[in-house]
Amino acid sequence: MVNIDILTMNTVFTLMYVNVDVPANSEVIGVYNCKDVAIDALLKAAHYSEKNGILYQYLERTDEYESFAALREQVKNDLFLVDEDIYRIMEVPYK
Repeated sequence: MVNIDILTMNTVFTLMYVNVDVPANSEVIGVYNCKDVAIDALLKAAHYSEKNGILYQYLERTDEYESFAALREQVKNDLFLVDEDIYRIMEVPYK
């Protein structure tokens, strides 16, 4: 049987940055009502961008991922990105 309370819950998406060298420098970057906005914020916080179909990080061309779209899809599926540090989106349900 499905719990009806779960079906009526709302969700926010919390974006956390974890500094692996100095954990005290970790922070919550933001809390978002929309998963796509949280994903965009994660990619911006990790300094990824796209220009003319080319993937950049820190304004330098990178081939770390096939494309910006592939990177975005990976983040959408995993809800995290491990770079030098860790960026994680956590779904937080509330009523």
